[in-house]
Amino acid sequence: MGLLDKLFGKRGNGGDKVPTPTPLAPLRQPSIWLERRAGVVSMNRLGGLPSLPNDIDWPRQTATGLPLHFLAQIDLATLPPTPLDNAVDDARLPAQGLLLFFADLEEEMLWDEDDRGGHHGSTRVIYAPQRSPDRAPPADIPKIGHTFGEVANGRTEGLKIFPSRGLTPHVIDTFVGAELYFQGPDSRRADALTMASIERATGRAVPVFDRRERRNPYEHAAVWLEAHDAQGRLKRDAHIARHQMLGAAINVQGSAREARHHDWVLLLQLDSDSGVDERFTFCDMGMAQFWINREDLTALRFDRAWASTEGG
Repeated sequence: MGLLDKLFGKRGNGGDKVPTPTPLAPLRQPSIWLERRAGVVSMNRLGGLPSLPNDIDWPRQTATGLPLHFLAQIDLATLPPTPLDNAVDDARLPAQGLLLFFADLEEEMLWDEDDRGGHHGSTRVIYAPQRSPDRAPPADIPKIGHTFGEVANGRTEGLKIFPSRGLTPHVIDTFVGAELYFQGPDSRRADALTMASIERATGRAVPVFDRRERRNPYEHAAVWLEAHDAQGRLKRDAHIARHQMLGAAINVQGSAREARHHDWVLLLQLDSDSGVDERFTFCDMGMAQFWINREDLTALRFDRAWASTEGG
């Protein structure tokens, strides 16, 4: 029995699911969830080295000139049919090539500040039409968590490249209005429906942890669903990292609401994920979200994409 069946769903005769009516249905947006699984080697990955062609310059922070850190790459040819494939306009992803995502992982992550070059100064998306051998970063790349404009700070531990973690794409349901913090009933229900769609897509139950088993009791999770027993007592927490492309972004501190107002496309959402590395975090266990205007996506101007990061 899946998570949705346990919490909200019912079964009719013959074991068929009976859909549970929900006012969230009009807010549903298909998305590509990127599942990180141990031992998976893939062109779709978090961390490691990018397949960046030698004729494309490694991106640098525009104000300091320091190289940006590599976060993720997506092999577009491996994606399932995307939510944009049937778009009424031409705003859709290319069928081939790689998208490479970079950012300046300085200690404050103030990516939109004017003295850091504004929206396009600290982050970059590169489209590579063809695969290339993996490429090492320039020698002057700073340490992750460095002081802005410097190559390190007193607390960094020397990491410059994240461990490589493979990703497997699945089409799932996401819902406009899902919140990371201060969740109300609608947001919690949206999480439940999204988790249920992940179970359907993967054929596996979402990971469920007892609160006492968490290594960091103060960790913020991308998606938490509080399940209660018959007496209303807290029984367990469910958590799953929400790395995703397209669909409805999770609202952290307002960027997702602003994106919906402007009709921005979510190219990639990266969740803080200790399964990659303890330092794969965004603003105190928040998220990094890469955006692009629909007209720029139509023109394949990925150089005009940008990212925001928000957390608790």
